[in-house]
Amino acid sequence: MIGSGPIGLAITEMASISAAGSVLVLGRPAAALQAVERLGNVETVNVAEDDVAERVRTWSAGQGADLVFEAVGGGATIGQALKIVRPGGRVGLVGAQSIADQLAVGIVQHNEISLVGCFCYGRSAMHSEFRIALGLLASGQLDATPFITHRFRLDDIAEAFAVANGRDQYGSIKVLVEP
Repeated sequence: MIGSGPIGLAITEMASISAAGSVLVLGRPAAALQAVERLGNVETVNVAEDDVAERVRTWSAGQGADLVFEAVGGGATIGQALKIVRPGGRVGLVGAQSIADQLAVGIVQHNEISLVGCFCYGRSAMHSEFRIALGLLASGQLDATPFITHRFRLDDIAEAFAVANGRDQYGSIKVLVEP
């Protein structure tokens, strides 16, 4: 998993409760990574502090990841995804981006990597993904509580936006504004 924002962390939790044997999250800041370390099969890499390539090699026993979700939305992180996925692996493009001129097609072809577009407001087998997520939350299979890092009253909405936008400074993941 590349990206430790709310969408990346939600994908990480879904992977953790699914058939994924082990999940590695690449991201920052430390507070966001700590929010998913509570899951038993998740390891984290702080991209601001760690050697990402070495950590991925160690985690995957030198093979590369079977599946990489890119949830940042930048050319550099898409390039990183192509470098850490194993030959024949898959990369899910989740982050909103425009990469047509930045995609390393040669790497995709040479390593027979499958690219999959992922739209987080889509459908899975004709079921709304929101309905699926709500069902998992209601059943207790998913726990969004660790991702809610700050709560504000409606009167303090300007501060709430500042905290939401100051992720590195405040360690914010999801900021709630309550009436």
